[in-house]
Amino acid sequence: MQMELPMPVSGLPLDLRTLAADIHASNIAAGWWKQTRLPDENIHPGAAPTMLTLPRNVGELLALIHSEISEADVGFDADLMDDKLPHRRMTEVELADVSIRVLDMLGFYAPKWVQDDRDSGPLALPLYAYWPDWCRLMHRTTTEALEHFRKGREEEGCRSLDKLLGVVHFAAIQFGYDLTGAIIEKRAFNQTRSDHQLSNRAASGGKQF
Repeated sequence: MQMELPMPVSGLPLDLRTLAADIHASNIAAGWWKQTRLPDENIHPGAAPTMLTLPRNVGELLALIHSEISEADVGFDADLMDDKLPHRRMTEVELADVSIRVLDMLGFYAPKWVQDDRDSGPLALPLYAYWPDWCRLMHRTTTEALEHFRKGREEEGCRSLDKLLGVVHFAAIQFGYDLTGAIIEKRAFNQTRSDHQLSNRAASGGKQF
């Protein structure tokens, strides 16, 4: 039987912009985001080439966030430990995956991302007693972001994503998860995954998005 080690309780770290930039840079390096070189006439002589990161399909990215939330729900209902980080609960790790995906998007849209104070601003949320309430709010906020982005309202979409981070933050605290620790460990694990390598993704049956 799996022996559970005591974990600290933590929400998201305070410096989310730095974390978002680091996650986004890592995902660019891993090939999840494509880049193109700007024309040479835009570059000063002797300067390194300037690379422009190309946008991805926002609906696809938000669908993946919905998927992570649903997996967190499955883990909670069945009281499962995670299959990648077996010393942690599945829900805790899936919430870390939600956070990583949201921060990756906000890393791309950083100039349009206006952060709210999680503790005293508009994103201060009640601590729901039941998981289904949190899960429903996560899905609803993700859909809210989709509606903004698909209508060209990128700043409002980023605000919804920032709100989603607030929901995940408070849910983690409510249920005693170590969200920051899970993010750190899951990012380290992802760097070793064969299905995250460009060559394996390009092969038959590899992850296409």
